[in-house]
Parts: sequence; C-alpha cells; structure tokens
Amino acid sequence: MYLGLYLATFAAALTVISWDFLGATLGEPAALAHYATLAWLATSMGTVAGALGSSAEDTIAIQRAAFGNREQERRQAQESRENDHARR
Repeated sequence: MYLGLYLATFAAALTVISWDFLGATLGEPAALAHYATLAWLATSMGTVAGALGSSAEDTIAIQRAAFGNREQERRQAQESRENDHARR
C-alpha cells in the first residue's frame, strides 16, 4: 500500500509541480531525484498523519494533534461567533 501511495504521490508531484518552480525553490536545477525525495517525504508524513488520525478518539483530539494553540484559539473564537449569530 505504501508503494502504491508513493507512486501516486510521485506522479502527482510530476504533474502539479513544474520543473522551473521546483528548481527556483531549491536554488538549483530540479532533477528526478528531487521529485522522488519530495514524494517520499509527503507519503511518509501522510502515513504518519493518517495513523495518528485513525487512532484519535474525537475531533478535539485530532485538532490538538494537528494544530497549534493559536489555530485552536482561532477556531474556538470562530465557533463562538457562529453560535452568537445563530442565537440572534
């Protein structure tokens, strides 16, 4: 499954990220090895995030794991504003 996800991510990176953009971001000409490394990193991070998410008990636990304190505070403030508008 990991290999399949890696290959799909590699193909998506080649399709979505232009060689010029990747080269400019890296500060050197882009090579196929850069796309392979990028796909490996994204696949590995996605696998770990998926494992953490599947073992989380509820939405709050997932948000605590995924977002920093500032993001959680922003979401709580937004929910509070939405609840205030709904009451009116």
